[in-house]
Amino acid sequence: MTGSRIKYYRMKSELTQEELCRGICSPSYLSKVENNNMEPSDEILRLLCERMGISPTVVVEEDIKLLEKKLDDWYDKMKRDCSTVKSTYDEIAKQFHHIQNPYLSSKYELFQIKYFLITNQYETILQHMKELDRFQAFLSTELLFYYHYFVGCAYYYMNKLTESEQHLTLSLQKLQLIPKNKDLFQFELADVYYHLSLCHGKLCHTHRTRDFAFKSLEIVDKLLDYKKQIKLYIVLGINEGRIKNFKNSLDYYERALKIAKLSHLHHYLGNIHHNIGYLYSLQGRATDAIRYYLESLHYTPTDKAESLVSTYYCLAKEYKRLNQQENMQNMINKGMELLKKYPLQDYEYHYKMLYLTERDDLSSERNFIKHEVIPYFREKQQWNYVVEYAEILARHYEENILYKEASKYYKTAFLAQQKIQ
Repeated sequence: MTGSRIKYYRMKSELTQEELCRGICSPSYLSKVENNNMEPSDEILRLLCERMGISPTVVVEEDIKLLEKKLDDWYDKMKRDCSTVKSTYDEIAKQFHHIQNPYLSSKYELFQIKYFLITNQYETILQHMKELDRFQAFLSTELLFYYHYFVGCAYYYMNKLTESEQHLTLSLQKLQLIPKNKDLFQFELADVYYHLSLCHGKLCHTHRTRDFAFKSLEIVDKLLDYKKQIKLYIVLGINEGRIKNFKNSLDYYERALKIAKLSHLHHYLGNIHHNIGYLYSLQGRATDAIRYYLESLHYTPTDKAESLVSTYYCLAKEYKRLNQQENMQNMINKGMELLKKYPLQDYEYHYKMLYLTERDDLSSERNFIKHEVIPYFREKQQWNYVVEYAEILARHYEENILYKEASKYYKTAFLAQQKIQ
């Protein structure tokens, strides 16, 4: 309705009612218009729109439907084929930059978040979220679903896990209120479940990770979404390994390998082999772990810096376990060289801790571990690393007959372990 649109664009222009209507009409008149209690005269509508910098021309219904179809087609391309999103975005941006329909404008703003997710523009997403927060009251149930869905995914990739879980849960609630959700939103529903499984996986909530992964898998099996099947089997493999169900874990990884090979999605093979290596590491089978880690490097592209740094780190730990000092140092050097080009705070701490424990040189770095390393992983809610590094510090204090400090950090490790469900 006209009044709702005027209110929408007034807020978007950051104008108060008094500022918009000054010299044109009374605030009470504008209030009645914005609440759809009366229609403005053509002259007042023209003057209000002129002050807001928009045209009073109402977009005809046929144009709205055509534009919405273009918008939906763009979104569908983003779901299916990420390789062309940049060129398509430029084309869509030209068409929607000055769109004056509040529904289409909001939908375009929301779908932009999806685009920024794909292109890893997280700072831009935060700016968009602030803008959209002001207009939540104008969003339909469907658009609120997209809002919470995209924002939940964004928070996950920004490692804000509590916020991610909250928004993804809200997206499920909104989806249940959309009558057509079972027919048209299966891809989105599977993806929400998938991201919830990832979120709870990072929080080490093993039961909820498994539950959401199975819910997602039930849908993607019907959709024949091979990429998502592979990702979910990896999630389930990691989850089962965490609770020492090694046989089940290996079974999930082997399913992921089979799908990746049959569907020619070979770029997933590096990740799968890495995780199988880690599974053998958990069992103390260093030689098998090294074999799969090396196989992972064979499949991992050179531009996947974080994957390579992670595998080099894991190889260094296994070579350390086998007392192969030269091989261990070689892997540390490769990892550290990559970190100079691609700073990754997590692994800078991991490599530093490996270096310190190998040299048995914790005395001079106690404060570094206490005030930087442990708080960093606590803040990120990566409880497994809080446990690992708190126990290392506690054993160091115990060996140096500093029992009070040792007790403190054993307690830190115990409390962090309690958060791993």
